[in-house]
Amino acid sequence: ETARVREVARRAADAEVTKGLAVVGAARLLAADDVDGAVECLLRGDELETAWALCHTLRSRTRLAVRRRVAALLSHQCVRYGEWELALAALAIGEAELPLEADAVGSVGGEAAWGTGPLSYRAMVCAAYPGSAEDASAVYALAGIEEPAKNLAAAAQATGVERAARLLLSRSQAAAAA
Repeated sequence: ETARVREVARRAADAEVTKGLAVVGAARLLAADDVDGAVECLLRGDELETAWALCHTLRSRTRLAVRRRVAALLSHQCVRYGEWELALAALAIGEAELPLEADAVGSVGGEAAWGTGPLSYRAMVCAAYPGSAEDASAVYALAGIEEPAKNLAAAAQATGVERAARLLLSRSQAAAAA
């Protein structure tokens, strides 16, 4: 019977969202004890901040994947408004309960996907920072990520890329001189 009540609530919520009443649709889903559905309904209705509030108020009743999705969307919204520290803080809230091993593989639609872990989201926020190199260093430090430029020389030497680059450069200079 609970499944039938939830199905009716989902249909009613969908109708409310199409009328532009996402909060009313979410309320219908909450009445049927479908917290994840209510959060998704709010996201579909472009009620991101309300979804975040609901998600974190009822943290014990929402799935981790839903909380991470809301945190990532909120972080993206903060980046759009140039609020880099707030974007990283939103991600930190979503990551607080994740083990470090979750960085390698995330989940998109229930399936594993590379590059969607919390470290990847933080790296994307840092990479999008348009400020000066000095300010970017501060953003990387805030995110707890080492700057890519610091590792570039070490990575090039370790992989032999530096030697290959010199060889290619010398060949192209020789061809230009000939």
